[in-house]
Amino acid sequence: MRRESNVWNEPRGTATSSSGPLLVLLNPSARAAAASIDARGEIAARLRARGLSCTLVETYSDASARAQAEEAARSGLWRAVVAAGGDGTVHAVATGLLAGSMTTAGGEPGAPQGHPERRVALGILPLGTMNNLAHSLGIPEDLDAACDIVAAAAPRPLDVGTIGNHIFLELAGAGLEAALYPYAEALKGRRRAHPGVVRDALRVLSALKPVPVTLDVDGRRVHVRALQVSICNAPRYGADFAAAPDARLDDGWLDVVIYERFSWLELFGHYVSIMGGRRDLRARVRRLRARRAIIMPHATRWEVHADGEPVGKTPVAVTVAPGALPVLAPPRSSQNSEPDGLGPVEALVRAATPPGAPIATRAALMVAGRTGESLAHSTKHLRQAVEATSDEARELVGVESEPHSARRAGIVRAIYLAAFAGAMVMTVAVGRAQLLPGDVQIMRAVQRRRSPLRDRFWRAVAAPGFPAQSTPLVIMSAAVFLALRLRVEALFIILASGTNVVSWLIKRLVRRQRPTHEQAHVAQVINEPGFPSGHVMHYLSFYGFLAAAALANLRPSRLRRVVVGVCTAMIGLVGPSRVYLGAHWPSDVAAGYLFGGLYLGGLLEAYARVKRKMSADRETS
Repeated sequence: MRRESNVWNEPRGTATSSSGPLLVLLNPSARAAAASIDARGEIAARLRARGLSCTLVETYSDASARAQAEEAARSGLWRAVVAAGGDGTVHAVATGLLAGSMTTAGGEPGAPQGHPERRVALGILPLGTMNNLAHSLGIPEDLDAACDIVAAAAPRPLDVGTIGNHIFLELAGAGLEAALYPYAEALKGRRRAHPGVVRDALRVLSALKPVPVTLDVDGRRVHVRALQVSICNAPRYGADFAAAPDARLDDGWLDVVIYERFSWLELFGHYVSIMGGRRDLRARVRRLRARRAIIMPHATRWEVHADGEPVGKTPVAVTVAPGALPVLAPPRSSQNSEPDGLGPVEALVRAATPPGAPIATRAALMVAGRTGESLAHSTKHLRQAVEATSDEARELVGVESEPHSARRAGIVRAIYLAAFAGAMVMTVAVGRAQLLPGDVQIMRAVQRRRSPLRDRFWRAVAAPGFPAQSTPLVIMSAAVFLALRLRVEALFIILASGTNVVSWLIKRLVRRQRPTHEQAHVAQVINEPGFPSGHVMHYLSFYGFLAAAALANLRPSRLRRVVVGVCTAMIGLVGPSRVYLGAHWPSDVAAGYLFGGLYLGGLLEAYARVKRKMSADRETS
């Protein structure tokens, strides 16, 4: 049975702070904590080194964190309760502290009990995925720097937004965003539920249209037509979306953001534009300031959320409690006027990467780093190319002219189509069989010589094929192509990811079981059909097109040889890795190569036609 909490007490005889002990509530599943071998010990050692006395409690749910914080606030024994985790943990601890120190006759957040200097403060050690609140308060993600703030910073007031008996620190929203939150939660950790959940979410999206809305902003009526209204206490939220870049957490105001006359697709584009803390103050985003705002759509009742938690439907009144919660943070004067954002790529990678992924990522980078000085030298030139202007970049990496590029693309396409011309006969045979002769024998031969080093190597080979890492890799590859003014290649590298859809459909049709522990060594149980190998299909399509694009567009050079060599190595290694790890039968891998090859052949055929047309248009003009 999993423990709900695990308490670590400060050893007797250690130095203590005269300002009082700390209660540290650690979420062990937070991104940085999960990547650490002993997060609890590291935090305790750092706080102890700063002369602080602390009790550390591991909490495995927001409910547990809230209960612990509420009890701490009522007891009066602690100088501060430190939330060691992400934004969800911070919200849970803050809710508990407010529940323990604030009350009204109706049980809703009201005036704090006692004097502010005697209230229990909130401390933050940002270990989560985005850490938006910490960024807004000027608390760095570096653990030592964050511990310095916990040890030395004086409490400063933090505004709290309220909706009835619910609070929010970042923002509350009504409309499209709140309607989609349940579907986002349903997708977490439920692979089989994805198709139905996505379908239902798309149905909700298609039904939502901008509607007439009346807002009561501090007694002033505002009439708009909107798809969504967000009320922000903090400048950013979610995947580092800078929804209200001028908002401040201690000014006693809420920033009301109204998305006027947006379609849901335009709103999605706007979110992309503000991801990573970037400012986008376009005209159709209307901004107001208020201490109290009431949202009243005319013909419908919108869903409402507070920091991602559903809290009911409109009409709803949102208010601010100025300085309701003391927080250990640098004084506002020592912060930048606008904290630096993560940047869109880092924000996307963080949002898509599960807590355990950084370990696999580091392993993959370590293996890639062993390809030698040649790869490092070529990477340096590629980075210089991307940073240069487009014309200089094309000259630096050696981009070929359109006629040469078109001819080479045609040759590459012909080679691929010839290599996979007879694949369908074997594909049908593999698809019908549940276990082909030789599957068990080959797998046992591959797995016979196991070692920790081999385990790490084959896991590193397979790591870039999981969605958390393959999606950012595809996006970054497309960005490099765009920087080199290779727009067609940027489009086709995204189309290369279409093997994921093809693989998903074939697996649902064939429904072949993966190897079990009784049949082979299985490194990780994957509860979905195994035929064909989606990893192999993705590697063949993605890395195959990268190699083809390099052959078609780059003049003969060390860079081209390195790109083609790395891509070829990844394609060749992914098959054995899936067998070694027990994820697929050898025939699943063979089918993956065949299906992926057929997909790549069709992709290269389309690519060659587009390049020929571009070449012809250029010659006629």
